[in-house]
Amino acid sequence: MNRSCRRRPRRPATLIPSASSPLLGLMLLLAAASGAWAQASYRVVSAAAERIAPGHVAFVDTLGRRIVEIDRAGKVVWSWPIDASLIASGDLRSGADLEWIAADDSFLLVIPFRGIFRVSRAGKVIWQHLTAKVSHDADLLANGNVLYVHGWDAPGDAQVYEVDPAHKLVWSWQIKDRVDEAWRVPVASEPRPSYGHTNGAVRLPNGDTLVSVRNFNRVFRVAPSGEVKRVWGPIPRVHEPTLLADGTLIASPHAPRPGSVIAIAGPGDRRVIFDNALGIDPIRTVEVLPNGNYLLTGGEEIVEIDAAGNVVWHVRIYAKAGADRGEAAGSRRGGREGGASVGGSGYGGGRPSGAGRGMGRAASGERGVYKAVWVGRTDRR
Repeated sequence: MNRSCRRRPRRPATLIPSASSPLLGLMLLLAAASGAWAQASYRVVSAAAERIAPGHVAFVDTLGRRIVEIDRAGKVVWSWPIDASLIASGDLRSGADLEWIAADDSFLLVIPFRGIFRVSRAGKVIWQHLTAKVSHDADLLANGNVLYVHGWDAPGDAQVYEVDPAHKLVWSWQIKDRVDEAWRVPVASEPRPSYGHTNGAVRLPNGDTLVSVRNFNRVFRVAPSGEVKRVWGPIPRVHEPTLLADGTLIASPHAPRPGSVIAIAGPGDRRVIFDNALGIDPIRTVEVLPNGNYLLTGGEEIVEIDAAGNVVWHVRIYAKAGADRGEAAGSRRGGREGGASVGGSGYGGGRPSGAGRGMGRAASGERGVYKAVWVGRTDRR
């Protein structure tokens, strides 16, 4: 058939709503709910290929409601849509977490207020632990148990839990009555209250547990008995602690300036690794990579820095509506590399129901990613 001779029917004019129109907000919300936020690639702002840790990067796209894995060119090499029935009463925007499990190339996903889910590459949920008392962090331990934290806690709650594969509680830790209550400084601007707001826990090789308690502005080393063996702090609104082999603590304070990364080698010995000139607001991931670099996440930005704090890779994760805002933000910063941010200084703001859950900020172009994780393989294209 000669397609050049076919007459196309005239289409009616398309109504394009103005930026201030309520119709635009509804269109954006429906697009988000239908998965239209999904992208095939993301913009790599800068890269020094010879200094990047080999491997991919994965993250939870909380606007597109999917797990995404990208290569270092920003191309999506694997993704998995998170079904609405799996999210149910959960809220991805209130501290979703992701861990890559190298042993079987699966992911451990935290859906806040809902549970912990192990997802295979075939897109199957191969294990799940349903609990409303989880957000921010969950780790698969060497013994097969899962260690997780309760960020949106009440005074009578434990802050850290460990369950076995059969869901039996084998260990927990509660901060109340173990440390000085005067250390507690809650953040008044959040959409819901929390007592400790624990945002991370790491099981150390000797069986101790490193616990980051933001509202107490401190990191605690906790023995299996529950005894507090060591305290680092104050570290204002602390996030993402990692204890290096030499005893140095790496962490991200979120005040007075959000998103720097510091190293604490001993009492009074602090140095800034990353001063956050990019304006990441704030840092939610500080992962030590095999080559000694660090992977950082904040709002709509994922960054890899070397041990000296130099940016060697930087990708912007836009959820469509945020792209223009990010470019404008970069211009306002006087041309410095940077723009919008991943993880965000705030949370989703309440728990809306239905298809638009977690999409409340989409129309204004705010944060789309909470945490990213390094994936140590490159054979997916």
